Amino acid sequence: MRRKSTSPRSSDRRESVVNHLILQGRLVRDPELRETENGKAYTTITIGWNEKRGDQENRLFVRCIAWGKTAEMICNYFVRGQEIIVSGKLLSNKWEDSEGGKHEDIQLYIKQVDFCGPKREGAGQTKASSFTVPPAGELPDIDIGDDELPF
Repeated sequence: MRRKSTSPRSSDRRESVVNHLILQGRLVRDPELRETENGKAYTTITIGWNEKRGDQENRLFVRCIAWGKTAEMICNYFVRGQEIIVSGKLLSNKWEDSEGGKHEDIQLYIKQVDFCGPKREGAGQTKASSFTVPPAGELPDIDIGDDELPF
């Protein structure tokens, strides 16, 4: 009896390539919200970090782009120098300049953003974060019996 091979064929391997990157670093400059001609919001940011190997220190930078609500969130809650964690996939941009020179640029297409590091004073001050709860004496009384509670 012949056993069936469980290893993927070469054509299957190409389809199962993982393009997922997670970066933690600091914003090089303040993010700026922009819009395309069609009105879609986006921002481009650069994330930088230092890496030490023995006596050598390397500074690394990655350009990133975020669209829609993700771009709005970055612009509303992050500032230059603040730590950030982003995840997404690498994309390649190819273009030709006015003189016919060909260029290529690789950037991270951000799918998810997370906070990290210490909270900055005044960072992310929005209308929602400035809401204050009224004193207890001003709250209405709620008359609910114990048998009506869902827990």
